[in-house]
Amino acid sequence: MNGCMKKEIDHQKKSASPGKSSKCSYAEFSDISENFVGKYRQNVYRAIVGDSPYKLAPSYSHLEVSKEEWAKLSKVERVARIAVIDDCGAKEYENEPSSPTPSASKFLPHFDCSGLPKTMEETWAKADQILQKNSVTKVQAAAGMSVVISLSRPTQPHIVTTTNGSVRCDCEGYKS
Repeated sequence: MNGCMKKEIDHQKKSASPGKSSKCSYAEFSDISENFVGKYRQNVYRAIVGDSPYKLAPSYSHLEVSKEEWAKLSKVERVARIAVIDDCGAKEYENEPSSPTPSASKFLPHFDCSGLPKTMEETWAKADQILQKNSVTKVQAAAGMSVVISLSRPTQPHIVTTTNGSVRCDCEGYKS
């Protein structure tokens, strides 16, 4: 699996920027791996209708239907078949993408509009909490320095510095 991921990252990076390094940021890795796993999941689901490089194991052959039969199944019936193979994937299939819901925040747009990978959603929510508490204070004596509250330890604020587009924090949980 690791080798396949490395090949996928290399392929994605080289097709986006030929001749450049295939190293990627955490956000890029998150997007690439999410798409990578998604492709394999789709192939597993397509095995239900016989349109996949995979075949269902004999113990799951009762789930197989033709494409025509699949089209006639209700959404609940399709999700039920997928759930037998992949419960997590069925939940994603059940909640098909829709338009993003408006954000209740005064400061940040809804996460779905951010363009960030899904793995950053919790961080986005914490940033929103901090902004709503008005808990970011710029240090006037030092350019690019701010004091930010810690949601987990409110008595120990973080010192955040920004220089040349790079953000650094003094806490153990964040290393850039």
